[in-house]
Amino acid sequence: MAKPFMDEDFLLQTPTARTLYHEYAAPQPILDYHCHLPAAEIAGNIRFRNITELWLGGDHYKWRFMRSAGVGEDFITGDQPDQEKFRRFCAVLPLAVGNPLYHWCHLELRRFFDQSALVSADTADFLWDACNARLETPEFSARSLMLRANVRVACTTDDPLGDLAHHQAIAADSGFTVKVLTTFRPDRAFNIERADFADYISRLGDATGLTISRFADVMRAQNTFRKFNIANPLTDKEVAPTLRRARCRPSTTSTGSPAAGPRTAGSRRSRRGSITCATPS
Repeated sequence: MAKPFMDEDFLLQTPTARTLYHEYAAPQPILDYHCHLPAAEIAGNIRFRNITELWLGGDHYKWRFMRSAGVGEDFITGDQPDQEKFRRFCAVLPLAVGNPLYHWCHLELRRFFDQSALVSADTADFLWDACNARLETPEFSARSLMLRANVRVACTTDDPLGDLAHHQAIAADSGFTVKVLTTFRPDRAFNIERADFADYISRLGDATGLTISRFADVMRAQNTFRKFNIANPLTDKEVAPTLRRARCRPSTTSTGSPAAGPRTAGSRRSRRGSITCATPS
């Protein structure tokens, strides 16, 4: 008898593997040090309109796969109806057999929507109706999904000049047990092909109090943010004057040595290798 696809023992081929996973690994919480969850959606505890918004709205891995499968951009990030986007995705997903994308899509359907149907053009409309019916329930809000997945820490990827107000709002809500932390993602400082690149570099210089005229200056500005901004739950309006004060009048410890930089009450640093994560107060 053939083993069903994506059952509880998927990829667990020995008794030892099944014991290690079910009894030890599976109960562990998720500490996600790199994710693309928008902090605004978590702060607002949004409800998703449909499965397309949840599944395809911001997943660049699915976008990349759809493009490689020949799906037009109108059905990926364009203005085609959500159901048509979902149909196009379902129609090409069988091409991803053997790719982890195929596995995790079916894993999500089984674990969160109790659906075991294989995704295809033939099952697209059935899955659309079944998943959307579940999304209408309170268990499928942004925060509820994180709690159901046993997430304990989620580290969002944020631009150094970004506003951390949503992180502060989440941290201030004692009823939500998941820590949502900000991490350093300075991509825009190196995206020289963007039309707003010069404006961004100007804003980066204003925020750090540096004159940026060469690549080394960009790196100095990034290091300033890495040392002083990422460790503190500050909003965009607060960050520039704080960084200028830190550069012009560095604080000292009781021994007279330079302190680590400006800290807000209740903030602390946690380190994973060379990555510094901020804990909002």
